[in-house]
This record gives sequence, structure tokens and C-alpha cells, in this order.
Amino acid sequence: MLNILEKIKDVLVKQSKTQVLDKQLSDLPQPEQMYNLMSMAKEVYKRLLKGERCLIAGDYDADGVMATTILKSFFNDIGFGPLVDFLIPDRFKDGYGLSPNIVEYAKDGGYNFIITVDNGIAAVKAVELANSYGITVFLTDHHTVPVDPDSGEEILPPAKFVVCPKQKNETFPFIEISGATVAWYLTAAIVKSQNLTYDMSRYLDFVGITVITDVMPLTDINLAILKYSLKKVGKKERMIYRLILKDYSVDEVSYGFSLGPMLNAAGRIDNANFLVDLFISRDQAEIVKLHQKMFELNEKRKLISHEQTQLAMTMVSEDDKIIVVKGNFHEGVVGIIAGRLAEVFKKPAIVLSWNEEGQVLKGSARTFGNVHLYNTLFKIKPLFVGFGGHAGAAGMALELKNFDKIKTALNDIAKTIPAKDWESFEADPFLLPVGDITPDIVHLLESYGPFGHGNPKPRLEIHSEIQILRSMKNELHWATLAKEDGESIEAVFFNVGEKFPSLLDCDGKLKFTAEPKIVKNDYTGVESIQVYGRLIH
Repeated sequence: MLNILEKIKDVLVKQSKTQVLDKQLSDLPQPEQMYNLMSMAKEVYKRLLKGERCLIAGDYDADGVMATTILKSFFNDIGFGPLVDFLIPDRFKDGYGLSPNIVEYAKDGGYNFIITVDNGIAAVKAVELANSYGITVFLTDHHTVPVDPDSGEEILPPAKFVVCPKQKNETFPFIEISGATVAWYLTAAIVKSQNLTYDMSRYLDFVGITVITDVMPLTDINLAILKYSLKKVGKKERMIYRLILKDYSVDEVSYGFSLGPMLNAAGRIDNANFLVDLFISRDQAEIVKLHQKMFELNEKRKLISHEQTQLAMTMVSEDDKIIVVKGNFHEGVVGIIAGRLAEVFKKPAIVLSWNEEGQVLKGSARTFGNVHLYNTLFKIKPLFVGFGGHAGAAGMALELKNFDKIKTALNDIAKTIPAKDWESFEADPFLLPVGDITPDIVHLLESYGPFGHGNPKPRLEIHSEIQILRSMKNELHWATLAKEDGESIEAVFFNVGEKFPSLLDCDGKLKFTAEPKIVKNDYTGVESIQVYGRLIH
């Protein structure tokens, strides 16, 4: 019988065969391979040379913030900083992406043209409004392009140029890329079209962050960019990384569970404009001040999302194939709640924010397995006020009167989805004795990383006695010892709340998912194994 290391390695080897692993930065496709990109780059540069003013219209998630930061930093670097401003929409006042509010802002501010990043592909009315004001729109996005259900033709906004790898005419060889990747390619196209001398790796660390935060498949150029980013961020040369990641090793986990959530938190419950200033700034005092603001917003977001996720759990009907719930949820955390519901109940989930005074519900959806969210929701498009997204995530708005219709329709559609699409990307978990969590397992996992979408980390589970050592952050986190057959290992549980001790069974045992790490004592230099525990519902 294969021992546990060989079993885990077998899973990792099979996964790696589905990936393109050998791409280097030197293998990245050239900018001219992306449809419309070189034409857009030349026109943007020409207009800036003429002294026209530009507004970068971003998005309030990590991908949109990083895309905006890349573009604004680049224009600063090449001397156009005074002509180029940016605006991250306010989720609560402006809504998503290039809205009429943003166009009005551009008109009132005297901007000649707008460049969208990580948004705009569905903004037909906003682009038409901009055109009516004589404001030119250069649209860059990476989301799914809306299609007319009758003709099958793409519905593209009437922008000057549309750069989006999901277009039918696309010639780029790898289209599953983030919005920040598209924005970075625009800078590369400007450099190439104008024969500028410029270090194109300067902001690739920002691009790599979005590969994880926007759940891009870890293969091909995404993998090459992520590996470079991890290496660069690991040096912590930027002050912001030393502040955010001071207590973390730099890997895809810290991107996904520390850096990413902190970037997303601002746009979820406040306004994310200051994040661009944070990443652009070279003033240490300003960086410290803005980082503190980001930290405080993230702490607030944690509390809200934890409490409201627990509430949403009570609303789920086991009979639903696709979860659809509504409630007085904070609009900024519905995506987090939907993701947690999808993970726990192993089915796609839609969470809608609504209060008794409102007739319009706004929400987010997260998928499970290989269920294509965008295609599924598109089948009931007339029931929405609006929606957009991609295979794994979507956002939507709908009238209250259509809630029950949507819930019924989605559960009918779910019956037609092939059984294989409901399967989790993850392999079956490995149930391990505490004593089998060794450095060899950690090193094996590290050798097949980074992990993420398309390359899930094998799930290790422990069922052991739990000795609680102490609580942290007002009983939000807990430090424990997992003990079994005379062996023990330190296990830390984050964001599990004050009820954690009551989750242990009558024998003081708990079954949980273990994320092992090798940690080094700062004082003694001694290395040991620590696991981050996640509850299994």
C-alpha cells in the first residue's frame, strides 16, 4: 500500500499534468497579439502628447485597485502624471464600474477621455453618455462579453477601442487573465509602440497579486507572473509589503488570506481610492497612515462578514440546488458570504442585500465545482435589472418582485446541469494522524506550489483531541494543541469566534482541515510545524 507521502504526490503529479508549467516571463505573448491593444496604445499616447486630460476609471476590488495603480504609476513614470487622474467608484454611491455617475464626474472635471480598467464591458449606456458629452472611452476589461440571446452577436459598448480578451475576435493566446494583467499589457503596448526605455517588470508584483485575488487559473502566463510576483514581494522592498506581511511568509496563501482581503475590505465597506495612493506613495509617514486605515477597515469587515455569514447559514434550504438567500446583509460583504456558503454546502450560492424599505436587491454569487455562473445566470437575464461576471463569480441587481421567480428558475436550471459540473475541483481529503504531519509533507506541498484555481492544494484533515491554549482578538481566533496518540502539534484557528470551544465533541475532539507550515522561533532559531485549522461543516 502506498504511504501517505506517495499518495499525496500522486495527486500532485496528476494535477501538474493539466498545467502549462514551463512558461517564463520571456515567454509572455507580445502586446500586438491582443486584439485592438496596439491601436489603443498609440491613440492614448497621441492624446496625452496633445495635452488631453485622462481619467482612469477603476474598480473597487483588489484587481481593479491594482490595475488602476499600475496605469497611474506608469503614466507618472513617463511624464504624464499631471494629465492623468484616477477614480475608484464608491460601491454605495456609484455602483459597479463605469456608471453614469463616473461619466458625470469626468464631464464636470473637464476630462477629455476615460480609460476603464477591470470594468466596462457591459457599460453600454455609460459609454453612450460619455460619447454624448464628447468624452472618448478606451475600454479595457477581462470579464465575459454580453451576447444578444437572439442573434448570438456580442453586445459591445460604443467605445473608441475595446480591449477584452473574451471578445470573439481575440487573437491573444491565453484569455483567462486578470484585469490588472490587461492594464499592464496596455503599458507594455505604449512602451513598444513608442520605443520607450522602460523596465516592464516594475509593476508585475501588482499583477501577480491579482492572479490569486481574482481567482485566475494557475497555468501558463498566470503561473509565470505569479511566481515572479511572489519572489519580488518576498523581498519586501516596498514598504507596504513590510507593513501588511510583516508576520507572514510570502506565498499564495498570504496573497489570498491576508493581502487580498485587506485590499478588498476598503471597497467593500468604504471607498477604495486611498489604496491607490497607498501603493503609489513614496512618503513613509503617508504609507503608515494609509496602511492603518486599511487595517482598521479590514478588521471591521471581518466582524461584519463573520456575524452575517452565521446568519446566512440559517437561511439555507438543503433542498435548493442553487442557494439564493436575501436579508439585511451589508452590501459590501455579500460576496464573502456567498463564497462561504458555496464552500460549506458545496453548491453555487447567491446572497442578496435587502431591507424592508427597498424594492431592489443587490448581490453577489460564487460557484462551486465547474458550474459556470455567468452562463447559468444569463439564461434568466430578463429577470435581472443587471448582472455581470464570469464563470466563478457574478454580481447582480433585481427587483424584489422577481426574487421567488429567480429562485425557482435557477433550481429548475440546476436540474439540467451535467453531474460532472457539480464535482469539486479538490481531490478527496487525506485524513492524517497528528504524527504524520511532518516537514516532509510540507516540503512536498511546497515543491508543487503555488496552489490556487486549477491547482488546488491537497486537503489534509485531522481528527484529534484539542487542547485550548488561549484566545486571541477577543475570542475571534484560538491557539490550540492538536493531540493524538502521544503526539501533538500547534494548531491555530482564525475567525472562528467565541463559540469555538463548544464545537468540540464530548471527548474534546474536533475534525478540521489542516494547513501545515514550518515556523521558526525568532529567539531560538528552532523550527517546528504549525498548522492553520479550518472548520469542516
